[in-house]
Amino acid sequence: MSDESTDLTPRSAAEVARRCIALLAVIERAYAKDDSYLRSWPEHFDLSSLLSAEEKAFYDSPNPSRDDIIKFSWRAEALVPLLWALQLIPDLPPLNEKVDLSTYIAIQHANADPERFIASASLRPAEELEETEADLFDNHWRVRDARLFRRPCPPDLDPDIVYERRYGMSWVLGWGETWDDVPTDT
Repeated sequence: MSDESTDLTPRSAAEVARRCIALLAVIERAYAKDDSYLRSWPEHFDLSSLLSAEEKAFYDSPNPSRDDIIKFSWRAEALVPLLWALQLIPDLPPLNEKVDLSTYIAIQHANADPERFIASASLRPAEELEETEADLFDNHWRVRDARLFRRPCPPDLDPDIVYERRYGMSWVLGWGETWDDVPTDT
């Protein structure tokens, strides 16, 4: 997949920032089960326009399934490479450590003023994005290879973290028509 990435166009900084806001909303919904933290967002801020079809169904559900709650809580890991791509965190955390979003000042800024967060977004150079996606692709292959040959997963990799981070980074690079259909082939 990463060899073909030269034909891709990375998403714009504003697209990535809007995706961050959408992910923050569904992650919060997965954990808090309500939208109370969004009440500080401007009334005219249209969150629903940022959500993918799957996210909107989850977000609007009065009683989401346990599986959906788990699925969307894991999107915290997909958010990490987006924050990195926007130069809001210096490095990606290890691929075997779950992220604690509350430690990122960028999350506080996004929640406090989503419009400003989007307007001030700036992407890393395309070459850095491609290198990181290629690295995530390679690590995703290491996870799949271990499964295929029924070996233990390498200790430096958590399969769920690798998958989510690769998903997010592949989307940034331009894979998939929408957020809901990013390919993660290896």
